[in-house]
Amino acid sequence: MALTPDDVLNKRFQTTKFRDGYEQDEVDDFLDEVVVEFRNLLSENEELKTKLAKAEADLAEAKKQGSSVAAAPVAPTAPAAAPAPAAAAATEAKSETDESTELLKLARRLHDEHVQAGKDEEQKLIASARNESRRILEETQQRKTKELNDLTERKTALEATIKDLESFERQYRGSLKSFITTQLRDLESTGSLDAVAKAQQTKN
Repeated sequence: MALTPDDVLNKRFQTTKFRDGYEQDEVDDFLDEVVVEFRNLLSENEELKTKLAKAEADLAEAKKQGSSVAAAPVAPTAPAAAPAPAAAAATEAKSETDESTELLKLARRLHDEHVQAGKDEEQKLIASARNESRRILEETQQRKTKELNDLTERKTALEATIKDLESFERQYRGSLKSFITTQLRDLESTGSLDAVAKAQQTKN
């Protein structure tokens, strides 16, 4: 299938599922098609150049033959009713010259049209490539911005969690310290009461 500028302009690649970017094989295949079209274009340009050179050579040869025939003397014994061979040759040479001139004009026109078409297609391909590059860069920037925002939100959430854990740790340490202090005070108080009870028993 021939590749058209619209194909290049409207080409969209499938994104991959497990990594950023486009499917490399698909991009390579598309670029191969572009390369083939450019090679065909260059080949056609070379063929037109060859035809143009041949037409110019034929024109030069026809002009040379026409000049040589025109300079040849007319035979005095030729009948008046019949055209002289030199005149007939000159007429034929002029006809060939006109034909070669028309062929040369046609070849030049086709060459110019083909070259212009190639330039137009080249500009379209370049514009399409630039648009595609710009789109890819914009998508990449958007993904980058989204990922940074997600990371920032996660960082904020983790920092809040850490602060909550630090606050819980301080409260827990305070409660534990208060509980231990109370237990120690109770133990000391219980020890004193036992000593008083033992003293009273001894006294009795």
